[in-house]
Amino acid sequence: LIRVRTEICILESFLRETATPFIQEKGLGWVLPLHETSETYLAGVVFMVGANFILLGSTKVVAILSIYADLLLGLPARLLGKALSAADIKGERRYAEKMDELMQKQMQEVQGIMKNTAVASEREAAVQQANARYAQLMEGLRQDQEAREADRRTSPLGKVSSVAAAASVPLRAYGQASLALRQVLEIFDTFCSRYFVTFTVTYILVKTVHFVIVPDFP
Repeated sequence: LIRVRTEICILESFLRETATPFIQEKGLGWVLPLHETSETYLAGVVFMVGANFILLGSTKVVAILSIYADLLLGLPARLLGKALSAADIKGERRYAEKMDELMQKQMQEVQGIMKNTAVASEREAAVQQANARYAQLMEGLRQDQEAREADRRTSPLGKVSSVAAAASVPLRAYGQASLALRQVLEIFDTFCSRYFVTFTVTYILVKTVHFVIVPDFP
């Protein structure tokens, strides 16, 4: 815990007392200037090397903290949110499955009618009858679903379920936000551990060539 706190303090100090004042004072003209001077060369090299030393240790700690925070708080919030909303989701899923089944049967019956070699007027009448019958079935299914939802809202168990479903929304939102933050910090830590070092070495080589060989290029 002492090391974690120290790394976080170092990162905060670097951002607040070093990086931000440095950029405010010198701007960004030292990054890749047209005319490379000793001042812009040293500014770029020192800043990038210092950023590497700070970020390589601090981002690892921050990423580990985000993993533990997500496992201790985010994951339980996601699981509890799913459990609280399971009743509503189950009812809606059952209704959707029944509706899909009716629509599938309707499509198959209409296809069978259209493949029939009967007179066109007879096929049209048969299709209209099938559509009317399935429309009535779907409307009945919808009315049953609405009646069950109304009964659930008025019953004591339904009220508890509604409160649980409402409570599940912020829990799931927090859980997903925790997971997203964890993934972002893990990606950032991977970038600092691998690619930022490569980028820093390349940047220093480019600035060195620019300063030593062609300081006025282009």
